[in-house]
Amino acid sequence: MRKPVKVWSILVLIGTLMANVAKADTRGGSQEISDMALGILKRAGVGTDTPSLLNAMRLNPDSTVRWVAIDILGQRRERQALEPLLKVLKGDPERVVRETAALALARMGDKTGLAALKEFLKSPSDPGRQLYTAARLAELGDAIGYPYLCEAARSENAILRQIAVENLVPFIAVKAPRGCEVAPADLMISLAGDKSPDVRYTVLLYLPSAVSQGLDRERARAVARKAQSDPDPKVREEAEFVINAWRLEESRDPGSGEKR
Repeated sequence: MRKPVKVWSILVLIGTLMANVAKADTRGGSQEISDMALGILKRAGVGTDTPSLLNAMRLNPDSTVRWVAIDILGQRRERQALEPLLKVLKGDPERVVRETAALALARMGDKTGLAALKEFLKSPSDPGRQLYTAARLAELGDAIGYPYLCEAARSENAILRQIAVENLVPFIAVKAPRGCEVAPADLMISLAGDKSPDVRYTVLLYLPSAVSQGLDRERARAVARKAQSDPDPKVREEAEFVINAWRLEESRDPGSGEKR
Protein backbone atom coordinates (compact mmCIF):
# COMPACT_ATOMS: atom_id res chain seq x y z
CA MET A 1 0.00 0.00 0.00
CA ARG A 2 1.21 3.52 -0.82
CA LYS A 3 2.59 5.69 1.94
CA PRO A 4 1.11 9.18 2.40
CA VAL A 5 3.71 11.62 1.15
CA LYS A 6 2.61 15.07 2.31
CA VAL A 7 0.69 16.45 5.24
CA TRP A 8 -1.79 18.12 2.88
CA SER A 9 -2.40 14.81 1.08
CA ILE A 10 -3.48 12.90 4.20
CA LEU A 11 -7.11 13.97 3.96
CA VAL A 12 -7.11 12.96 0.29
CA LEU A 13 -5.76 9.53 1.16
CA ILE A 14 -8.31 9.04 3.92
CA GLY A 15 -11.07 10.29 1.65
CA THR A 16 -10.09 7.77 -1.00
CA LEU A 17 -10.17 4.97 1.54
CA MET A 18 -13.54 6.18 2.74
CA ALA A 19 -14.85 5.56 -0.76
CA ASN A 20 -14.67 1.86 0.11
CA VAL A 21 -17.77 2.25 2.25
CA ALA A 22 -20.42 0.04 0.68
CA LYS A 23 -23.97 1.11 0.00
CA ALA A 24 -26.56 -0.05 2.49
CA ASP A 25 -28.95 -2.68 1.20
CA THR A 26 -32.58 -1.80 0.56
CA ARG A 27 -33.68 -3.51 3.77
CA GLY A 28 -31.53 -1.20 5.88
CA GLY A 29 -29.10 -3.95 6.80
CA SER A 30 -25.52 -3.57 7.93
CA GLN A 31 -22.80 -2.41 5.56
CA GLU A 32 -19.08 -2.73 5.31
CA ILE A 33 -16.98 0.24 6.37
CA SER A 34 -13.30 0.75 5.61
CA ASP A 35 -10.95 -0.32 8.40
CA MET A 36 -9.68 3.23 8.81
CA ALA A 37 -13.17 4.69 9.21
CA LEU A 38 -14.23 1.92 11.54
CA GLY A 39 -11.14 2.49 13.69
CA ILE A 40 -11.87 6.21 13.97
CA LEU A 41 -15.44 5.55 15.06
CA LYS A 42 -14.49 2.79 17.51
CA ARG A 43 -11.91 4.95 19.24
CA ALA A 44 -14.56 7.63 19.65
CA GLY A 45 -17.15 5.14 20.93
CA VAL A 46 -19.48 5.85 17.99
CA GLY A 47 -21.64 3.14 16.46
CA THR A 48 -22.22 2.66 12.75
CA ASP A 49 -26.02 2.73 12.92
CA THR A 50 -27.77 5.78 11.49
CA PRO A 51 -28.87 7.37 14.81
CA SER A 52 -25.32 7.14 16.20
CA LEU A 53 -23.81 8.65 13.05
CA LEU A 54 -26.37 11.48 13.01
CA ASN A 55 -25.59 12.27 16.64
CA ALA A 56 -21.84 12.18 16.00
CA MET A 57 -21.96 14.47 13.00
CA ARG A 58 -23.86 17.10 14.99
CA LEU A 59 -22.31 16.89 18.44
CA ASN A 60 -18.93 15.13 18.47
CA PRO A 61 -16.16 17.59 19.38
CA ASP A 62 -13.64 15.80 17.13
CA SER A 63 -13.93 17.12 13.57
CA THR A 64 -12.44 13.89 12.19
CA VAL A 65 -15.23 11.85 13.78
CA ARG A 66 -17.80 14.30 12.43
CA TRP A 67 -16.64 14.09 8.81
CA VAL A 68 -16.23 10.30 8.95
CA ALA A 69 -19.83 10.00 10.19
CA ILE A 70 -21.00 12.37 7.47
CA ASP A 71 -19.12 10.53 4.73
CA ILE A 72 -20.68 7.21 5.72
CA LEU A 73 -24.16 8.73 5.75
CA GLY A 74 -23.48 10.18 2.31
CA GLN A 75 -22.22 6.87 0.95
CA ARG A 76 -25.39 5.25 2.24
CA ARG A 77 -27.57 7.98 0.71
CA GLU A 78 -29.25 8.18 4.11
CA ARG A 79 -32.26 10.42 3.53
CA GLN A 80 -32.77 11.00 7.26
CA ALA A 81 -29.55 12.98 7.20
CA LEU A 82 -30.66 15.57 4.61
CA GLU A 83 -31.84 18.32 6.95
CA PRO A 84 -29.08 17.79 9.54
CA LEU A 85 -26.49 17.86 6.75
CA LEU A 86 -27.79 21.19 5.48
CA LYS A 87 -27.32 22.60 9.00
CA VAL A 88 -23.78 21.20 9.17
CA LEU A 89 -23.00 22.67 5.74
CA LYS A 90 -24.01 26.11 6.95
CA GLY A 91 -22.73 26.01 10.50
CA ASP A 92 -19.83 23.63 11.21
CA PRO A 93 -16.66 25.55 12.12
CA GLU A 94 -14.36 23.17 10.22
CA ARG A 95 -14.08 23.47 6.45
CA VAL A 96 -13.36 19.78 5.87
CA VAL A 97 -16.59 18.90 7.70
CA ARG A 98 -18.56 21.37 5.59
CA GLU A 99 -16.96 20.01 2.41
CA THR A 100 -17.86 16.46 3.39
CA ALA A 101 -21.42 17.55 4.14
CA ALA A 102 -21.62 19.14 0.69
CA LEU A 103 -20.42 15.91 -0.90
CA ALA A 104 -22.87 13.80 1.10
CA LEU A 105 -25.74 16.06 0.03
CA ALA A 106 -24.60 16.03 -3.60
CA ARG A 107 -24.53 12.24 -3.54
CA MET A 108 -28.18 12.34 -2.49
CA GLY A 109 -29.05 14.61 -5.40
CA ASP A 110 -29.38 17.77 -3.32
CA LYS A 111 -28.75 20.89 -5.43
CA THR A 112 -27.56 22.97 -2.47
CA GLY A 113 -24.88 20.41 -1.69
CA LEU A 114 -23.78 20.19 -5.33
CA ALA A 115 -23.50 23.99 -5.65
CA ALA A 116 -21.51 24.18 -2.40
CA LEU A 117 -19.17 21.41 -3.56
CA LYS A 118 -18.41 23.38 -6.74
CA GLU A 119 -17.65 26.47 -4.67
CA PHE A 120 -15.25 24.47 -2.50
CA LEU A 121 -13.59 23.21 -5.69
CA LYS A 122 -12.92 26.79 -6.86
CA SER A 123 -11.43 27.89 -3.52
CA PRO A 124 -9.50 24.84 -2.27
CA SER A 125 -7.86 24.52 1.11
CA ASP A 126 -4.96 22.71 -0.60
CA PRO A 127 -4.16 21.31 -4.07
CA GLY A 128 -4.68 17.69 -3.11
CA ARG A 129 -8.10 18.37 -1.65
CA GLN A 130 -9.06 20.22 -4.83
CA LEU A 131 -8.20 17.17 -6.96
CA TYR A 132 -10.15 14.91 -4.61
CA THR A 133 -13.20 17.17 -4.84
CA ALA A 134 -12.91 17.30 -8.64
CA ALA A 135 -12.89 13.50 -8.77
CA ARG A 136 -15.96 13.21 -6.57
CA LEU A 137 -17.80 15.63 -8.86
CA ALA A 138 -16.74 13.50 -11.83
CA GLU A 139 -18.27 10.48 -10.11
CA LEU A 140 -21.49 12.48 -10.04
CA GLY A 141 -21.17 13.07 -13.79
CA ASP A 142 -19.76 16.61 -13.68
CA ALA A 143 -16.27 17.07 -15.13
CA ILE A 144 -15.96 20.75 -14.17
CA GLY A 145 -12.75 20.01 -12.25
CA TYR A 146 -10.88 18.32 -15.09
CA PRO A 147 -8.64 21.33 -15.88
CA TYR A 148 -7.23 21.08 -12.34
CA LEU A 149 -6.30 17.45 -13.00
CA CYS A 150 -4.55 18.43 -16.22
CA GLU A 151 -2.60 21.16 -14.47
CA ALA A 152 -1.58 18.82 -11.64
CA ALA A 153 -0.52 16.09 -14.08
CA ARG A 154 1.92 18.56 -15.64
CA SER A 155 3.19 19.97 -12.36
CA GLU A 156 6.87 19.90 -11.44
CA ASN A 157 5.74 18.47 -8.10
CA ALA A 158 5.85 14.66 -8.33
CA ILE A 159 3.52 14.29 -5.35
CA LEU A 160 0.90 16.38 -7.09
CA ARG A 161 1.27 14.29 -10.26
CA GLN A 162 0.81 11.16 -8.19
CA ILE A 163 -2.38 12.49 -6.61
CA ALA A 164 -3.57 13.47 -10.09
CA VAL A 165 -3.29 9.83 -11.17
CA GLU A 166 -5.37 8.67 -8.21
CA ASN A 167 -8.13 11.10 -9.10
CA LEU A 168 -8.12 10.71 -12.89
CA VAL A 169 -10.04 7.44 -12.96
CA PRO A 170 -13.60 8.86 -12.55
CA PHE A 171 -13.03 11.24 -15.47
CA ILE A 172 -12.47 8.37 -17.89
CA ALA A 173 -16.15 7.47 -17.67
CA VAL A 174 -17.32 11.09 -18.17
CA LYS A 175 -18.02 11.96 -21.79
CA ALA A 176 -15.75 14.60 -23.34
CA PRO A 177 -14.65 16.66 -20.31
CA ARG A 178 -13.61 20.16 -21.34
CA GLY A 179 -10.83 22.51 -20.34
CA CYS A 180 -7.90 20.37 -21.45
CA GLU A 181 -6.77 19.25 -24.89
CA VAL A 182 -5.82 15.79 -23.59
CA ALA A 183 -8.48 13.17 -22.85
CA PRO A 184 -8.42 11.60 -19.36
CA ALA A 185 -7.43 8.14 -20.65
CA ASP A 186 -4.59 9.63 -22.71
CA LEU A 187 -3.43 11.72 -19.76
CA MET A 188 -3.26 8.65 -17.54
CA ILE A 189 -1.36 6.67 -20.17
CA SER A 190 1.14 9.52 -20.54
CA LEU A 191 1.82 9.48 -16.80
CA ALA A 192 2.89 5.84 -17.10
CA GLY A 193 6.11 7.27 -18.56
CA ASP A 194 6.64 9.82 -15.82
CA LYS A 195 10.17 10.42 -14.54
CA SER A 196 9.07 9.61 -11.00
CA PRO A 197 8.84 5.89 -10.17
CA ASP A 198 6.17 6.69 -7.59
CA VAL A 199 3.96 8.18 -10.29
CA ARG A 200 4.58 5.24 -12.65
CA TYR A 201 3.76 2.83 -9.83
CA THR A 202 0.56 4.70 -9.03
CA VAL A 203 -0.56 4.47 -12.66
CA LEU A 204 -0.19 0.69 -12.49
CA LEU A 205 -2.14 0.57 -9.22
CA TYR A 206 -5.06 2.35 -10.84
CA LEU A 207 -4.94 0.71 -14.30
CA PRO A 208 -7.54 -1.97 -13.45
CA SER A 209 -9.92 0.67 -12.12
CA ALA A 210 -9.33 2.76 -15.23
CA VAL A 211 -10.20 -0.21 -17.43
CA SER A 212 -13.41 -0.72 -15.48
CA GLN A 213 -14.28 2.91 -16.26
CA GLY A 214 -13.69 2.55 -20.00
CA LEU A 215 -9.94 2.65 -20.66
CA ASP A 216 -9.19 0.25 -23.51
CA ARG A 217 -7.79 -2.92 -21.95
CA GLU A 218 -5.25 -3.45 -24.72
CA ARG A 219 -3.84 0.03 -24.17
CA ALA A 220 -3.65 -0.68 -20.46
CA ARG A 221 -2.04 -4.05 -21.09
CA ALA A 222 0.62 -2.41 -23.28
CA VAL A 223 1.44 -0.03 -20.40
CA ALA A 224 1.79 -2.91 -17.97
CA ARG A 225 3.96 -4.93 -20.35
CA LYS A 226 6.29 -2.00 -20.89
CA ALA A 227 6.53 -1.53 -17.13
CA GLN A 228 7.78 -5.11 -16.76
CA SER A 229 11.19 -3.77 -17.81
CA ASP A 230 11.02 -0.58 -15.72
CA PRO A 231 14.27 0.29 -13.89
CA ASP A 232 12.41 0.47 -10.58
CA PRO A 233 11.75 -2.95 -8.94
CA LYS A 234 8.55 -1.75 -7.26
CA VAL A 235 7.13 -0.75 -10.64
CA ARG A 236 8.16 -4.05 -12.24
CA GLU A 237 6.54 -6.01 -9.40
CA GLU A 238 3.26 -4.13 -9.73
CA ALA A 239 3.29 -4.61 -13.50
CA GLU A 240 3.62 -8.37 -13.04
CA PHE A 241 0.80 -8.37 -10.52
CA VAL A 242 -1.56 -6.46 -12.83
CA ILE A 243 -0.80 -8.67 -15.84
CA ASN A 244 -1.23 -11.87 -13.83
CA ALA A 245 -4.48 -10.60 -12.34
CA TRP A 246 -5.85 -9.95 -15.83
CA ARG A 247 -4.72 -13.39 -16.99
CA LEU A 248 -6.52 -15.01 -14.08
CA GLU A 249 -9.65 -12.97 -14.73
CA GLU A 250 -9.65 -13.84 -18.42
CA SER A 251 -9.10 -17.53 -17.75
CA ARG A 252 -12.23 -17.53 -15.61
CA ASP A 253 -14.23 -15.32 -17.98
CA PRO A 254 -12.87 -15.34 -21.58
CA GLY A 255 -15.21 -12.47 -22.52
CA SER A 256 -13.56 -10.12 -20.02
CA GLY A 257 -10.51 -9.77 -22.25
CA GLU A 258 -12.42 -8.16 -25.07
CA LYS A 259 -11.60 -4.60 -25.99
CA ARG A 260 -13.61 -1.94 -24.30
